[in-house]
Amino acid sequence: MFDPTAFENLKVVVEGAIYDYDLEGYISVTDRNDQFNLSKLSRHFDITFSLQNKARPAKAKILLSTDDLYKEINLNETNVGCSIGITFYIAAHDQDDVSFMEHIYKIWEGQEIDLIKRQSLLNHQRQLFVEIGFDRKITEDQVDDLVAIVEHCIKTLEAL
Repeated sequence: MFDPTAFENLKVVVEGAIYDYDLEGYISVTDRNDQFNLSKLSRHFDITFSLQNKARPAKAKILLSTDDLYKEINLNETNVGCSIGITFYIAAHDQDDVSFMEHIYKIWEGQEIDLIKRQSLLNHQRQLFVEIGFDRKITEDQVDDLVAIVEHCIKTLEAL
């Protein structure tokens, strides 16, 4: 038997933290995807959830690049990390509200984040979302950060 990859271990932590909130009845998990890209040999996991009886979801994503997967499997490197991203879908009336973005920064205070607000047009309807990214990769040594990220996601959903 082989050891699971860092990606697998980090994915289990994120899934477990989110499903704990789901089991408590606080959130509802509405979608999850676990993909292995055979042409690029990379991994992608995402899980979408929202507060109970609320329409605005969040999506947490974990990505493992080809390079990191190669280093872990073939070179036995132990400091392999995954990229983490969070997407929040927001209401159209929040689109120009600068204080809304400042509020998100306050929730995530102490975390080094990139905060990007985007909009798209799908079927003639405008869709707005905020993406949170991190300037670093998360390794297995920082597994506690993942639990904190999930907690911050819940606080952000409460603020939406």
